[in-house]
Amino acid sequence: MRMLFYSLNYAPELTATGKYTGDMAAWFARRGHEVDAIAGMPHYPQWALLPDYAPARYLQEDQAGVRVMRVPHFIPERPNVSAASRIRMELSFIFKSLRYWSAVLVSARRYDCVVLVCPPLFTSFYAVVYRLVRGVPWVIHVQDIQTDVAVSLGLVKNRFLKRLLYFLERFVLRRASMISTISESMKIRLETKAGAGRDVLLTPNWSDPDVLNSASHQNTFRRENGIPEDKRIVMYSGNLGEKQGVEIIVEVAALLQNHTQICMVVVGDGVARDDMVAMADDIGLSNIMFLPVQRRVDLPSMLQAADLHLVIQKQATFASVLPSKLANIFAAGRPCIVTAGKGTDLEAMVSSNSLGLAVEPDNAAELTEAIIRLVDDNKNLAEMGKNARKYAIKQLDMDQILRRLEQRLESHLRDN
Repeated sequence: MRMLFYSLNYAPELTATGKYTGDMAAWFARRGHEVDAIAGMPHYPQWALLPDYAPARYLQEDQAGVRVMRVPHFIPERPNVSAASRIRMELSFIFKSLRYWSAVLVSARRYDCVVLVCPPLFTSFYAVVYRLVRGVPWVIHVQDIQTDVAVSLGLVKNRFLKRLLYFLERFVLRRASMISTISESMKIRLETKAGAGRDVLLTPNWSDPDVLNSASHQNTFRRENGIPEDKRIVMYSGNLGEKQGVEIIVEVAALLQNHTQICMVVVGDGVARDDMVAMADDIGLSNIMFLPVQRRVDLPSMLQAADLHLVIQKQATFASVLPSKLANIFAAGRPCIVTAGKGTDLEAMVSSNSLGLAVEPDNAAELTEAIIRLVDDNKNLAEMGKNARKYAIKQLDMDQILRRLEQRLESHLRDN
């Protein structure tokens, strides 16, 4: 196939949508497909342009066999990341993408399919036009149901704007040639939104068990960051944003001050990081450590150093979000505590497979009690870690997941 990916976030971003979009495009390139990508400037989760890409400009580069066409767009600066500034960024990306899309629309060389990655949802404008003009089918791969998350978090409050966003969402989903998403509950939700008996392909975020193995906790990450061997590391890694409600980690660290064997480690960046550091300083906590986003090559050592991982979400978002970080945590053979209500995909995954514990969101006391219970139970901790590794190998293998997507795409192209 000759494929075009279109995504605001893309590698070398190391977390969430950017990481998985870059991995997906590179996988198709390795399989012998001709793959191009129109992508934004790397900026997430730091909300700052990566130094290698400054100053922001139109450029083309080869990444793992993919020709990546970079679009210079507006990037909100912390602490001014808001719903309005995000919309401005997305509109900036869409408008400035016209330089590449105008060439795509008139080129004699026609793509076989376009793969859009959501969020943002409304980058689909060009794909709709491309299909009308050139008859090219397009796929939308949904990492987050953006409208549901924005409304549940109160980022969009105006009643007219809510109705407009949901109308546009239905318009986009019902015109996509194919829809893919990362969790069962999102699949069901999208099938309802798309209507007319649409079948949504389940394409969960994957791991690479060959790279992430269940190696020793005593490794370079601990040594380089001065963490004693006898300390139990309880780690949160990833985006520190408003969707996660990560401030609760500082509250938990305060409740754990008397448990001197526990070291809380927060690895990542995002709009909430500065507030979390300030909270910890104000309380005078000595049992929490804040570290920047780690290099990709250091990811295995970082994940394996932890005895227990935290996956934090707010009550308002847990039903519609399945955190991408889980795949790598499981591949590293480490258990987790997730904040998720009963009946959600996240709670069912963790509880039914004995991968860790699930506690109610926004409850620091319950989360603290769960941490104490697990770190003091070596046998259970080790067993959950083994279960996590087995789950990653069986359910989250990259080749198995992306071959299903490849087969569905090829079948769709043959039939249409």
